[in-house]
Amino acid sequence: MHDWDVQLSSDTHFALAKLTKSIREIVLDRIVWLAEHFDSITPLPLHTDWRGFYKSRAGDYRIIYRIDYANRTLLIENIDHRSKVYKKKRK
Repeated sequence: MHDWDVQLSSDTHFALAKLTKSIREIVLDRIVWLAEHFDSITPLPLHTDWRGFYKSRAGDYRIIYRIDYANRTLLIENIDHRSKVYKKKRK
């Protein structure tokens, strides 16, 4: 199968810009890995306020995303440190 496409929200672009270069590389590597291997993993769903979203771990950072199965697209909604990422309000 082909890799999945990835779309970054404007919040995600802002979050990436705030990261140090080394952390940004770790996060971006994880996003690429996720798109390349998505068909062979089990997505980790979130609950309560984040119902309908999924998470992926990149070191101490979390990548929050939605899945568009029809278009084979991962919609990256937020990236932040694990201590803060779930406290932000979902849009």
